[in-house]
Amino acid sequence: MGKKTIIAILLLLCFALNLPAQKSKLKKAQKHMESLNYSEAIDIYHKILDKDDLPEVKIALANAYVKNKDYQAAEEWFSQVIELPGTKATTYFQYGKVLLQNDKCETAQKVFNEFLKLKPFDLRKPTLKNVCQHTQQLKANSGEYVIKDIILNNYFIEALAPAYYKNGIVFGAIKPLDSLGNRGLFDLYFVDFTETADNLTFGEAEKFSLDLGNTSNRAIATFTPDQKEIYFTQNQTDATNSGIIRLEIVFSINYETGQWSKLLPLPFNNANYSVAHPSLSADGNRLFFSSDMPGGFGGKDIYVASWENGQWQEPVNLGPTVNTDADEMYPYFHSSNKLFFSSDGHLGLGGQDIFMVTENENGLWENVVNLGYPVNSAYDDFGIIMNDDESSGFFTSNRKGLDRIFHFNRNTEKTFWMAGVDEESELVLSDMELTTSSNNISIESTSDRFHKVTLEKNDCYDFLAGKQGYIPEDIRMCNKDITAGDTLYLLIQKELQLVSQIKGMVVDQFSGKPIVNASLMLTNTNTGSVREFVSNDTGQFVIELPGDNCYSLKASKQDFFTKKIDQTYCVESQEVRNFLMDIYMQPFKRTAEATPDLLASKTGDTGFEISQKVYEEDNSVAYLLNLYYDSGRASVRKEGIAELEKLLALLKENPDIIVEISSHTDSKGKKVMNEKLSHRRANAIVKYLIYKGIPSDRLVAIGYGETKPVNGCVDGVECSEEDHQLNRRTEFRVLGVKE
Repeated sequence: MGKKTIIAILLLLCFALNLPAQKSKLKKAQKHMESLNYSEAIDIYHKILDKDDLPEVKIALANAYVKNKDYQAAEEWFSQVIELPGTKATTYFQYGKVLLQNDKCETAQKVFNEFLKLKPFDLRKPTLKNVCQHTQQLKANSGEYVIKDIILNNYFIEALAPAYYKNGIVFGAIKPLDSLGNRGLFDLYFVDFTETADNLTFGEAEKFSLDLGNTSNRAIATFTPDQKEIYFTQNQTDATNSGIIRLEIVFSINYETGQWSKLLPLPFNNANYSVAHPSLSADGNRLFFSSDMPGGFGGKDIYVASWENGQWQEPVNLGPTVNTDADEMYPYFHSSNKLFFSSDGHLGLGGQDIFMVTENENGLWENVVNLGYPVNSAYDDFGIIMNDDESSGFFTSNRKGLDRIFHFNRNTEKTFWMAGVDEESELVLSDMELTTSSNNISIESTSDRFHKVTLEKNDCYDFLAGKQGYIPEDIRMCNKDITAGDTLYLLIQKELQLVSQIKGMVVDQFSGKPIVNASLMLTNTNTGSVREFVSNDTGQFVIELPGDNCYSLKASKQDFFTKKIDQTYCVESQEVRNFLMDIYMQPFKRTAEATPDLLASKTGDTGFEISQKVYEEDNSVAYLLNLYYDSGRASVRKEGIAELEKLLALLKENPDIIVEISSHTDSKGKKVMNEKLSHRRANAIVKYLIYKGIPSDRLVAIGYGETKPVNGCVDGVECSEEDHQLNRRTEFRVLGVKE
């Protein structure tokens, strides 16, 4: 055994022995992540990478830096991760968010474009196609919300996620350190408050109830309409997974004596995953919550359970409009049938942002809207509640370091954006004009595409949107139907113009499938000018023909023969003609759908029959030249010249293709003589084509003799003259394209 071999084996052995230790470290880091100890997890990931360059650890490290709010380090590691083969779409999405956080909007747009290539039907696509504009709008203070830090925070280390109860709020909080310097647990506290137009005052906060005891962290409560039952989140009390923090929802009933019952679990709590952040509907018949139970869309999803027949039914996932492959948490269902929730999967300003989504009459969720600045920030913002008329409320944010409760008032005005969209192309229009006759509206053009509009509360307004060459669009909008910070897109139709057209589809002649992005060259035969069109993603095309001209058309596409249409389209100035036609293009490479049997049953649109022989080494398709020779002669008989002229025309129409001219014999006669004869015949055709102006570097002559029969008629096999005739043939096939 050589020295190098011994060293290689020892290296492999060391690597194998190191794997268990690395796996153990990785599990430890994952536990730190689940326990929110991000710095500890980061240290372990770095130690693993010091020994082994593991792609999955790099991804985990990048995400850990995101959780730890170190976006510069996260960017550095994500930039390495996306260079790895097989990078997942979620990694591109996270990298794009980090770049936005680091104010690198244009680079982020490129990254989100890569994400959309992998997930072209993602429901976030409208936002991700224009992230710079979207982020700019989110950062702009619409003036709808006025927020302030409340004095209540000064009495607690952390306070979060209030819920309305009686004349105050119940919230989760941690009291200051005790005399020994010990940090306590999150517990539920109650405080009453009085709110006027100009002032917000609080009473003295006290524990919500001593009846409930407290042996674990508790927060995020919700109450039934009669306020006789409380549901809240706490750490699982019987969890078997050491070191991993999982949550559960418990509830308690208030007896007539005023005491609260012992805590009862929800039926869908589970030691293997978290169930948390409850929010009851106004009628108490639906319970919204967040969970990372199996079967979701990613991290934590929002679910809803219905109260029927005296019990909670199986939870239902709210679906991909609300839930993403990241985390959706802290649902709050308002009496207006609006669901507010926190997410780091929808595009926002950083960390968890607060979003709103509406439920339509069919029970479907639609129109996810980011509440924007100043409610949302570059940090975690969550746990929003608001009064019945949505004029004020509370939310939680760690923008000042630890979790604190903020109060907000909503202004009477609503500001949003409007833009016009071409109904046919679905592209945002530039220079759209937006006008109104009302004096109570402010319209400001923020760019050549978007208009910033401010409406007064509880009023409806009429707008007129228009652009030269388009039909003016009337639209009536009411303040109550508008969500501040949203962007409304108006579909605008082009003015009807009477013009002649060629409509049709470009189709693969063999497979019958549409050809996407085929080039269609329209030549004005009067002026010689050329316009290019492209077939769409269904192979269809529409070509407008201005009057008083005649036109010719040809189609081209890589790996297909150019197709020149044998028709001239003439249109008078005052007439409208619609030409309907499908263009069948012939490939010179066999596709998966075009089997040899299928090809054998086809006649090529180039005018040449298709050989029964398919060259398996490169999937090229062979075409028959109907040529006839005198016995033992290489020269083509006179009646075969027309066939050569067809081939000559094909080569001139496709000036970049390189073809092989091959001649084949039957198995009669001696093999050596057959091979020589076939070589002479193939060379004769090539010489003719060169004489006619085809460059020699586009032509290859090969004589195969009797080596490539299309049937079983080989030496020693008795066959009919008809079967032998099938093997006596001359073919051509495309070898490639000149660069």
